[in-house]
Amino acid sequence: MSEIIYKQLPLNFGESTIPTLDNFWPGPNAPVIHELDLFLKQIQNAQSEKCFYLWGSGETGLSHLLQAICFHTQETGKLAAYLPLEQYNDWSLECFDGLDEVDMLCLDNIEAIASEPNWQEAVFDCFNRRREANRAIIITGHAAPAVTNLSLPDLKSRLSWGLVFELKALSDDDKVSMLQFRAEKSGLIISQDSIKFIMHHCSRNTKILIGMLKKLEESSLMMQRKITIPFIKELFNI
Repeated sequence: MSEIIYKQLPLNFGESTIPTLDNFWPGPNAPVIHELDLFLKQIQNAQSEKCFYLWGSGETGLSHLLQAICFHTQETGKLAAYLPLEQYNDWSLECFDGLDEVDMLCLDNIEAIASEPNWQEAVFDCFNRRREANRAIIITGHAAPAVTNLSLPDLKSRLSWGLVFELKALSDDDKVSMLQFRAEKSGLIISQDSIKFIMHHCSRNTKILIGMLKKLEESSLMMQRKITIPFIKELFNI
């Protein structure tokens, strides 16, 4: 089972791109990140809440946060499991065997199994076992528990048993700030005008923007070029 657990963790990230709590830009979601931080700090307290449900759009950084939490847990010498449920076709239900023993379980994108009653039953049973064992579980989705499209009512109910918070979508101005924040974290010098140029001419999708920022970082280092609008035009054929 340990092979399955660790296979789910994205351990092949470059150092500058490892998802961490430190390199997540909170922006309008600072209050939620504060609650998540408290949850992680109090998790050793036997009386503290052990269930956390986060929901928001696909561009709010849910996967980043879950992976960051798993890395954080591992760094403290404990076991963590990260399961992106959209990949359920790659596994059998046996992947849940032994998950009761890990210290932190993160299940990403619960709606991915909305049409799979057997998977919903497996998550429901796993949730109950972990709660009885007083072990932490964090689940993400794209809707509040009451309106999520899961077909198992008991699982929908369980999602609201613990702490429930929404991550708000980022505005265009937020995305500019987020990209500048990530650039500073990796030591990349890029102007606000350059970021706005990318957003205007290429994409406003957060994942795509982060990928473009990474390509700019790698290409500017390799070619020994400063990041300017002409360089951006050349690199992305704009």
